[in-house]
Amino acid sequence: MASKHNTNASKKVAPKKKTGATSKSAAARTPARRAPTPSAKVAASTKAELFPEGEEGIDLVLIAKSPKKVHVQAIALSPSSRHVVAGDLEKGCRIIDVESGDVRALSRAKEQVAQIGFLDDDTAIIGDAKGLIRVVDLHTGAEQVGVPAGGGSRMTALCVASGVVAYGRVSGPISLWRPGSAPTDIAGKRGHLVGIAMNEQLLCTSYFGDDDGPTVTVTVFDPRTGEELRSLTTKAGGSVSNIVIVGGHVVAATTGGDGKPEILSWKGDALVARATLPENGQVDSLSVLDDKTVACAQFHTLTHVDVTNGTTRASTTEPWVVASAQPGGMAVVAPHDGNVGVYDLKARALLLQRACAPVRYAALGADRITIATCDDRGDITVYRAHPIQ
Repeated sequence: MASKHNTNASKKVAPKKKTGATSKSAAARTPARRAPTPSAKVAASTKAELFPEGEEGIDLVLIAKSPKKVHVQAIALSPSSRHVVAGDLEKGCRIIDVESGDVRALSRAKEQVAQIGFLDDDTAIIGDAKGLIRVVDLHTGAEQVGVPAGGGSRMTALCVASGVVAYGRVSGPISLWRPGSAPTDIAGKRGHLVGIAMNEQLLCTSYFGDDDGPTVTVTVFDPRTGEELRSLTTKAGGSVSNIVIVGGHVVAATTGGDGKPEILSWKGDALVARATLPENGQVDSLSVLDDKTVACAQFHTLTHVDVTNGTTRASTTEPWVVASAQPGGMAVVAPHDGNVGVYDLKARALLLQRACAPVRYAALGADRITIATCDDRGDITVYRAHPIQ
């Protein structure tokens, strides 16, 4: 399962529906499509920043073939985008060096990989289906068990910030762990953790089925001490699916229950803004654009929400899936027609795209130009957007 709470982690893309045999020529060409109406000034500025030499493209860097067909369920890029880490349902895990093309298979774990995060650019944090954390050197593949399995419960959320690892499971408490020390369980609620966000001052969490009745709750802790600071509760349908911290606001997306999802924004203890999204269905990504704006991507719709007052801005309807987003508004998109592209959420502009095989998972690196994808066979492909010389 891909984490929604790690900015480098992937987001699952629904598999392409089979409509019969596809010719090689059809798969190779880029279908014509209408790009969303962009803010020309913002889009041009972003292109100039990413591609100062002018003409740009997306280059195929490498393809790491899987020895056999496997179902990859987690893929992530390290902070510098130098390494790709991918875990599969058969308890395998691969580290791919993007620069050299070397593929290192880790010793097979006892359980499936459930979550992937990064302590720094040299160290991956891998959580498995029994709640066990492994610490892995990305350069050598050397492993150590960082945290013993806590109650044998599947890890459902993991977040890393300022050298602290916060994680939760299907059952049990939230735990804080600093490498080199024992984990600390946060007192309070126990349950199926589904949402998590953390910075140096705040750790925000939400559980599946947090309350009886039509309410949702986000609990806020101090990540340095584990002390509960506040419990934020309001009437809303469904449960929380995504959490981000925006300029002092705690912002959550709901699943909507039988209705449409909402964006809820708290400042301190007060609910200061809420907005109903235009489309039924889950929020695929919740990306921070600036200190008061988030971009909410659903299957067909992109909506900007002002977290200070709940106003929404023009939505863009396109047959795309936003697969992975970075703070600041850059995202990788992998629609069902077999393309992959770089998208500017702030300008609502598709900057680049190229044809590719149908994608199952995709991740965008923090450099905003490195893209890692995997297909139904388990092959990992890395692309890099770049100026064409």
